[in-house]
Amino acid sequence: MIRSVVSLSLLATLTACAPYRDDDVRQDVDLRAALGLTDVTAVGVSIDSVTGQRFVLDANQGIYELSDDGTATLVLAAADFPAADPAPRSAFTDLAALGNGRFALTARSFGYLLDVPAESLSQFFCYVPDMMDPESFDQSTHTLAYDPVSGVLYSQPQTLDMLNNERVTASQIGTFDALEGADLAWNTRADAEFLAGGLTLLDSATLLLGQGSKLYRYTFDSDRPVLDADLSNLGIGVIEGLAYDPRTETLLVLDAASDRLVEIALR
Repeated sequence: MIRSVVSLSLLATLTACAPYRDDDVRQDVDLRAALGLTDVTAVGVSIDSVTGQRFVLDANQGIYELSDDGTATLVLAAADFPAADPAPRSAFTDLAALGNGRFALTARSFGYLLDVPAESLSQFFCYVPDMMDPESFDQSTHTLAYDPVSGVLYSQPQTLDMLNNERVTASQIGTFDALEGADLAWNTRADAEFLAGGLTLLDSATLLLGQGSKLYRYTFDSDRPVLDADLSNLGIGVIEGLAYDPRTETLLVLDAASDRLVEIALR
C-alpha cells in the first residue's frame, strides 16, 4: 500500500461504521470461473504498488494474476514452486506482491521470499519474537501486507504454546523489514483469540483487518481493533484476504465462503 493520505471522506466512513450497499460493489469475481477450478482454496490477494497488477494465491494451485475483466492467468503453479530449505511447515496462507515478480509468502512460523524470475524460494522472516523459545512456541497467521514506502511487511499472527496442546497465548501485529526480513516491532493485542483472515494498510498508521464477515480498523497506538462494518449483507461470509488499492480507493475482499473476490468502493 502506498503511503498516501486517505481522503477525509474515507476516514469519516470508517469511523462511522457505515454499512456498505450493493451499489458500492465495483466488481464481483467468481473465482471458480476466473481460475478455471471446481475446487478453489484462495487464501490471499495482493496488489503491486507500481504496476497495479492484482494477484490471488490459491493454497493448492499457486499464484494467479487477475485482469480488469475478471479473468485470470497462472503466474506460477504451486507444483512448480522452487524447493526451499528449510521446507515450509504448512501450505502458504497469504502473499504480498513486492514488485518485479517477487512475492512474500506466509506459512507456519516463517515467511518466505519467492522470486519468480530468479526461480528461487527462501525462508525470509520469522514470526517468533526474540523473547520466545522457538522450540516451545509456534505462530500461525493468515495475513500479510506490504508498504513499499516504508519497506515494511505487516502480519497478525497468533502464538501457540506447543508444549500445551497448541494453546493460544497471544495475538500480535508483527512488522518486518521487507529488504532484510528482520522483525522490527511487536504490538500485542488485548484479545489473544482474535485471528484475522485478511489484513491491509489504509495508511502508515492504520490497518484494516477482516474476520468472518466483519471489517475492523486497527491503529498502532491501540491494543484492540474497532469494528468498521459487517459485509454479510453483500454475501461475504469468511474474509480470507484483503487488499486496498489507493489509486481507486477500493478494497478487494476475498471471501472463502463463496469463492468470490469482491471489490468495494470505500466512500
